Amino acid sequence: MRILLWTLAWGWVGSVAWAQGAAARWELEGRLWGPTLTAHARAAIADEPATDVDLKRDLGIHDRRFPEVRLTWRPSRHHRFRLAYTTIAYQGDRVVQATVRFRGRTYEFGTRVASEFRLQYVRLGWAWQLLDLGDGVVRLGPLVDVKGFWAEGSLMAPDLPTLVSATRTWRLGAPTPGAALDVRPSDWMGMFAEISGLPAGSYGAFWDWEVGVQVTPVRYLRLSGGYRYLHGRAGSGTDLARVTLAGPFLAVALGF
Repeated sequence: MRILLWTLAWGWVGSVAWAQGAAARWELEGRLWGPTLTAHARAAIADEPATDVDLKRDLGIHDRRFPEVRLTWRPSRHHRFRLAYTTIAYQGDRVVQATVRFRGRTYEFGTRVASEFRLQYVRLGWAWQLLDLGDGVVRLGPLVDVKGFWAEGSLMAPDLPTLVSATRTWRLGAPTPGAALDVRPSDWMGMFAEISGLPAGSYGAFWDWEVGVQVTPVRYLRLSGGYRYLHGRAGSGTDLARVTLAGPFLAVALGF
């Protein structure tokens, strides 16, 4: 039964692509994103106290640039399916100026602490731009993303006689609604904006939006740049991870 369902699904996808003919298009995009980080993390064991750690102020973490990869399929002018993956990593090394308690470990004032925080962000989305004005000049419609976060933070005091280290992992995933807008006054230049997100009360929240300009100097080559904002928050009991990344990006996309 499962094989039959998969066969029917792939047959439907193939028939849509065949029906659209030349309109069917794949696109592979690479991005370089230079966001400013604002992040806090708190990790406790049972009822033990934990410190709300500011990653920049307390651990000496600095802003960095990160890559992102996107694969997009457009079966028609009004539909877009996209898979996106971003990996983010920060390292810090600082003598702490206040006592830090993290995951049941205590790092006293004046202790050198080496830290590492990693975030992997995966999105699978569908946009249906059903509003079409001026024969494709303006397209607007709903967007649905399935977002998944995997974050890990670790602190280590390498200079102590006995190594002190702790690690905490946060995972969160959810479907998020939104909207996608494309404005293309000419074949070689356009603008875009999209937003998706979902507040989930005490459990967390996702917000991801971006705006930008696209230029197509030659067929199947698209250059773009803009600004992106990403916010994720995951909480459970006394544990908390709150990350905001906002800044400019540049991208190159190849169509085929």
